[in-house]
Amino acid sequence: MGGYVPYTATKDYFEEPNTGGDLVLLLDTSNGALEVSCIEETQLLTLRLIPPSSRIGVQYGKFMDLVKIYVSASQSTGDTISLFSDENSPFFNVMQNQIFTRIKNLTAAAGLPSAATGIVAGKVLRIDYLPESTGKFGGAVITLMFYI
Repeated sequence: MGGYVPYTATKDYFEEPNTGGDLVLLLDTSNGALEVSCIEETQLLTLRLIPPSSRIGVQYGKFMDLVKIYVSASQSTGDTISLFSDENSPFFNVMQNQIFTRIKNLTAAAGLPSAATGIVAGKVLRIDYLPESTGKFGGAVITLMFYI
């Protein structure tokens, strides 16, 4: 895969899809455990990754392009970098134990190569941090646009 692209102020996760200059999370489970790195959005086509509805939705009527993921509050949930890079982050647990199971089942049923490679990408469209009634940080809802 492409080299790791660090988070910087000049490239962000939170711009519009298909502008070409954004960072996209590369989610790789080919070695069994979830590994998260970043690629530039322009690399999606070179990796042959496109939105799932283009591949699954036409045949199976399932649309998974936009996925909202709730992650509970933890030390690694409070900032964007830790949320996506700390293996103890609840994001990793939700992705590996819930989202990827669903994606693998759908891609395998559709006979898609991403079922075998275990590689998908997620464009972060927004993160909504949720306060508890006490005012403390209570978790986050991450909105991803998936590419398989």
